[in-house]
Amino acid sequence: AADYAGWALNDPQIASVVMALEGLRTPSRFLELARRAREAEKPLIVLKLGRSQRAARTALAHTGKMAGAFRTYEAVFRQNNVVSVDDPLELAEVAALFEKCPAPRGERISVVTFSGGWSGVVADQAEALGLPMADFTEKTEAALRPLLDFTPPVNPLDLSGNVNNHPERWGQSLEAVLADENTDIVVVFIHQVREAWRGRLISPVLELARRSDKPILVVYDGGKVVEAGFDQLAKDRSLPIYRGSQPALKALKRFVDYHRRANVTADDTPRPDLPDGAAATMKAQLAGNGRSLSEHAAKAALRAYGLPMVGERLVMSEAEALTAAEEIGFPVVMKGLADGLEHKSDAGLVHLNLKDAGGARAAYGDLAEKLAGQTLNGQPAPCVVQQMVTGGVEVILGMQNDPDFGPMILVGVGGVMTELLDDVALRRAPLSRRDVKDMIGETRLGMLLQGYRGAPRADRAALEDAILRLSDLAVEHAQEIESIDINPLLVLPEGEGCVAVDALIVKPEEATQ
Repeated sequence: AADYAGWALNDPQIASVVMALEGLRTPSRFLELARRAREAEKPLIVLKLGRSQRAARTALAHTGKMAGAFRTYEAVFRQNNVVSVDDPLELAEVAALFEKCPAPRGERISVVTFSGGWSGVVADQAEALGLPMADFTEKTEAALRPLLDFTPPVNPLDLSGNVNNHPERWGQSLEAVLADENTDIVVVFIHQVREAWRGRLISPVLELARRSDKPILVVYDGGKVVEAGFDQLAKDRSLPIYRGSQPALKALKRFVDYHRRANVTADDTPRPDLPDGAAATMKAQLAGNGRSLSEHAAKAALRAYGLPMVGERLVMSEAEALTAAEEIGFPVVMKGLADGLEHKSDAGLVHLNLKDAGGARAAYGDLAEKLAGQTLNGQPAPCVVQQMVTGGVEVILGMQNDPDFGPMILVGVGGVMTELLDDVALRRAPLSRRDVKDMIGETRLGMLLQGYRGAPRADRAALEDAILRLSDLAVEHAQEIESIDINPLLVLPEGEGCVAVDALIVKPEEATQ
């Protein structure tokens, strides 16, 4: 398949390459194909099969290759500007736009129709898809007013009875909308009226399309399957035609997203430097622990790469716990560490906001009782005393080593509600700073970091550096680490940095055998 697709990319008469994909035997070949598509400025449009567990089993029986997790594929597609679609029909619907339309100068769409009801439907659909509607300029409004008997000159433009009573106004209105400086793309919506009327609406559209440098698409909805107007459009072959507004706008969303990503410039802000000896420290921690590194060991390894970790002390007795709490400074957090109990909150092994020695003594007593008989790497299970950090935006930062694509970096809204909210973005390492900015923008973190509901603006630059450090770490130790989970990472007010208060590193199963 990669050979056929590569041949198609070299053909100057082919505008885009479409493919259905079950799985990848050689992911590197697909990534190389995506790179070549970007260089050729031709979209690679992909339908990924095997998204559900049942479909994945079908793919396994058919190809002998278990389909990878769809979220991972979607992240790789987005990162490499591959257009992902949902069904076979959409492959053709999206490809038609790239074949027949010039690249848009922006994303603002204008819709011209002759139904107030459909105007509302299309506006709602566009907003739901994140397609911005243009606001006509005053010049455009002035040009439209004489052409409208009882509807306002707003977008979507409803010509209503003007089409029937004054057919010449149809072409004049289209011309005014195409000339609008705020309009980047025009959607022409032709729907249920008499067949004779629909037919005479086509020629003005085709004539204007030949003179316009803006993308134009036609929604020809209703009527018979084949009739004069539709037949005229189809035979002309110059415009993409859709039989409904929803598939048209969905295809248009794929189209504008592709061109937006293609036009993004690289962010040349310097990457953070990695400290000397980071790799050696990580290897030592991986060698000295079981399959799951304890929180304390994981933090030591991550700290070596410059990832900011909360101040803490490992303790084995009540006296050591009290001394550590006094030296760190109240309030503190106390946790119990033991093999097999990575999710400490669920096991009742976390005590927060201990404000004095009495609270610390009681917390240690509770943890000692729960940890009785437990071990950590063959030794009696210890406790850890940490600085209590409050405030900030809670972020989850992680890595999962994917069998197809290698280290995948995850960023999203963190804290105890992480799994419930499922508000995360994913990219394949190594990340660029542009990748990092895009990931933050894809989640609610973008708004939270700006200072939501009176909260101070958070240190976004510190978070970006932390994500880049994790990306570099993941690439350097891709064969030695299966997953990393930092949750939460607290992003403090601007200028104060960020700090991780919990972390977990898991090695591949074969590494402990």
